[in-house]
Amino acid sequence: MGVSMPGHSYRGALPPLSPAQAELQSRLHRHIETLAGTIGERNLHRYSALQAAARYITEVFEELGYQPVAHPYHVRRYRVQNIEAVKPGSPETDEIIVIGAHYDSVRGSPGANDNASGVAALLELARLLRAQPVAREVRFVAFVNEEPPYFYSDAMGSLHYARQAAAQGERIQAMLSFLVQASSTYCPFHSTCA
Repeated sequence: MGVSMPGHSYRGALPPLSPAQAELQSRLHRHIETLAGTIGERNLHRYSALQAAARYITEVFEELGYQPVAHPYHVRRYRVQNIEAVKPGSPETDEIIVIGAHYDSVRGSPGANDNASGVAALLELARLLRAQPVAREVRFVAFVNEEPPYFYSDAMGSLHYARQAAAQGERIQAMLSFLVQASSTYCPFHSTCA
C-alpha cells in the first residue's frame, strides 16, 4: 500500500525566510553542527562520543522544560540508553503518539544526514509543541543503536522501547520516525551529507 501527499510540489525560487524560520534554521544547524561536527561519529566503537550525544540531547530537552528519562540497557559491556521526553495529553485518553529519531551514526561517519538532522528535527518539534495543547500524550524519543551492526537485532533501541511499551500495556497509536536528509547547501559537512 502506498502513501501519497495531496497537493503539488513547489517549483521555483524559494521566498526569503521569515525571522521565525531563520531562527529555526539556525537552531537546526546548531544541533547538526554539535552532533556531527563537535561530537562526530557516535556508536559503540566511539562510546564516549555516543554518551556525549546522549548528554547533549538530554540537556536540550531539559532546556525546553521537559524532564527527560533515560531508558538504559546493556549491549555487550556497554550501557546505552534511549532518551524520552513526554508532552502530556488530555487526561481523558491514555493514547500515545511516539515521535523518534536515532542519535547513533554508522561507523566511520559523523552522521550529519543519518541522523543528526533527524535528531535536530525531533528536538525542534519538541520545542514547537511544548506550549501547545495536545489531545494524546506525545513522546519524543531519541533511540540508540539503530545503525549496523545493531539494526534488526535485539540491541536496537527502538526494539527495546517497543518491547517495554508492550510489556507495560501502553496504548501507542502511532509512531513517526525522523530520518531527515539535509541538503548539501544546508549541511555543514558537504561531503558526508550527499
